[in-house]
Amino acid sequence: MKRVVMLVLALLVAMTGCESASSSMPPPPISYEPVGELTGTWMGTWAGSPLTLVVVKYEEAAPYSGLYFGPWLIAGVQYPGLTGVLTFASSGSPTSVRFDGWIYSSRPFTAFVQARSLDGDLYLRLLAGGTGVLIGDGYSTFGWGPKGPVELAHQ
Repeated sequence: MKRVVMLVLALLVAMTGCESASSSMPPPPISYEPVGELTGTWMGTWAGSPLTLVVVKYEEAAPYSGLYFGPWLIAGVQYPGLTGVLTFASSGSPTSVRFDGWIYSSRPFTAFVQARSLDGDLYLRLLAGGTGVLIGDGYSTFGWGPKGPVELAHQ
């Protein structure tokens, strides 16, 4: 019995330590119709205040979507993910925070963005508004944070 337990543990350790070979070439730009390329800088407004979303990374299956037990997905699904920097106005001053996002649907294009600032959490729901345009709405969990419509254009 002890040998079986040791064999199972050895297999688990070997599986979690595996890493696939990666290319040094950057991935090709990801484009969603009718939005266009997602990576890059998106600028616009959130409830009338300036908003900038810099999408730095795109992943086919974001590791932060779904419910995991160690390296195993046990509930939910892995959605394509976005990571970057969100800059918004907080008490009249620009504040930048890291964000994680999920592409919930490609037709119609729907993405969710979540960021955590020192003041509280920020949430955006973005829809395709045409080529190079995202529209939607957002809210923050702190009283002085932005709440309302979002309009962004790819720069």
